[in-house]
Amino acid sequence: MAIRVIPSPVQLAWSQFKEVDSIPDGEDAHTDINFTLSNRNFQHANGKYSLAADLTLTVSPIVRVLKGANKTADLLAHEQGHYNIGILVGRAMARELEKLSSANPRTLAHEASTVFDRHRLTLMPVVQHDYDTATNHSLDVSQQARWNGLITAGLAAPVTDTLNQKPL
Repeated sequence: MAIRVIPSPVQLAWSQFKEVDSIPDGEDAHTDINFTLSNRNFQHANGKYSLAADLTLTVSPIVRVLKGANKTADLLAHEQGHYNIGILVGRAMARELEKLSSANPRTLAHEASTVFDRHRLTLMPVVQHDYDTATNHSLDVSQQARWNGLITAGLAAPVTDTLNQKPL
C-alpha cells in the first residue's frame, strides 16, 4: 500500500490569502496546514487490518494576510516554506500510516488517529516554530536561504523524516 500525498495547490499566490484584521504574534501573514485523508476504509488480509490501498492524503493551506500588509515576494516565499514543511510532514505521516496493521479494526483506527495527531499537533508545530524563529519571519535573509535549501532538499529526496534535525 502506498498513500499518495497531493498538495493542493502546489504553489501559493497572494490571491489565495484571506485578508484579516489581526494575526497572532504580530505576523503579517500566516499559513496553517490542513490534512485530509480521502478514504478511511480498512482492508483485511491474513488476519490483519490495514488502511485501504487507495488512500490519498491531500495537503492544503489555510492562509491569511494582514490587511494593509506589504505583500512582498520574500514574504510569500516564506509562507511557501511553511506550506512546503506541511507537505514534508504529510509525506512522513503517510509513510507511518502505511506501516500500520492490527488484528482489531478499532485498534487500527486508534493507532491511525494517534499517528495523524502526533505529526499534525506535536511534530509539525516544532519545525514550523524553528523555521519562524531562525528566519525571523523571513527578515533574516541568510537563515531564510539556509532553510530554503533544507526544504528544497527535503522535497527532492525520496524520503525525508527530519528537517533541521527535528522529526517531521
